[in-house]
Amino acid sequence: MHENALSLSLSLLSLGGLLQFNSAYERFAPQCLAIFISGVTVLLPLAIACLAVIIAIPIAAARAHLHIPAYAGLAFLSFLLALLIGWLSGMRTISGTVTGLCLSVSFFLLIACTAGCILALFFYRHPPDA
Repeated sequence: MHENALSLSLSLLSLGGLLQFNSAYERFAPQCLAIFISGVTVLLPLAIACLAVIIAIPIAAARAHLHIPAYAGLAFLSFLLALLIGWLSGMRTISGTVTGLCLSVSFFLLIACTAGCILALFFYRHPPDA
């Protein structure tokens, strides 16, 4: 009896448009796995690169490579460029293409640069007087 109720509820959900697959095989189809793996091949290196940028900029600030106005200006500049690139990557003609993917990756890297520069303001150490 429970199997009939489950199949009835699945068929009602699929008729209502809430469920877009008809069987368990379609839920775990090889195409879905391929899409998941292709997404991971982009997301994992992107996440590692963003973390590297977020960590590298405060380390440079702790070594006093730039001064505080440079980190603040870089934060504003990278944020404004990220907004512009995010707007461009969302256009209908660019979205879903290789260009759109490259613009999206650069958007996330610029946002990571912004976050790193903001963190750098907290970790900044004044250089010793020579």
